[in-house]
Amino acid sequence: QKLKEATAYYNNKKYVESLRLAFALYEQTKNNNYTKTHYLVTNLIAKIYRQNKEHKRAVVFYKKSLRLILLNTSYNKDLGSFNNKDYAENLLRLGGEYQLLRMNDSAIFYYEKLAKLNSLTDEVLGFQASSYSNLAGIYQKDTTMLKHYEKAIEFAERAIELHKKRNNFISQAGAINNLASVYLFQGDFLKSKKTYLKGLK
Repeated sequence: QKLKEATAYYNNKKYVESLRLAFALYEQTKNNNYTKTHYLVTNLIAKIYRQNKEHKRAVVFYKKSLRLILLNTSYNKDLGSFNNKDYAENLLRLGGEYQLLRMNDSAIFYYEKLAKLNSLTDEVLGFQASSYSNLAGIYQKDTTMLKHYEKAIEFAERAIELHKKRNNFISQAGAINNLASVYLFQGDFLKSKKTYLKGLK
């Protein structure tokens, strides 16, 4: 009931009230058998910090929630509803927070872990496509990385393919526009224009 209340506050953008309830519940559930509740409330705290642009704190709680999925095998029985979706979303969010903190090596680490997941579910494919788009963005902008434009193009193309597989035309168009931006940064204006037109189509 408390978790539902905290989640309702979050959904209504009442983050202070949500965080207050979530932390009280976090303390109540961390040392007992309410493992699933503890995971959900830990993840909720991370989401609240993310919405409030407190990225360092968000990283701390996303890592805690990831640990609840990975480290304790006894959790697996209690948390039977955990699946690749939970794991994939956690990896994407961690990568995103590190990217916003401009800690690109850490962002790449989590995005690449997500890319290696072997799942055919639509939601996981969507998370993977988002991670590829984010990787393309990192390599496009970070000129210190070796062959950064080539890698940006490669990841943008992977994102396009996944969105195509999912029949998600809006996201596919966005990924095509990202690819066009890479060509623009490269100075290949003709290729960039053709790709932008493809995205519009």
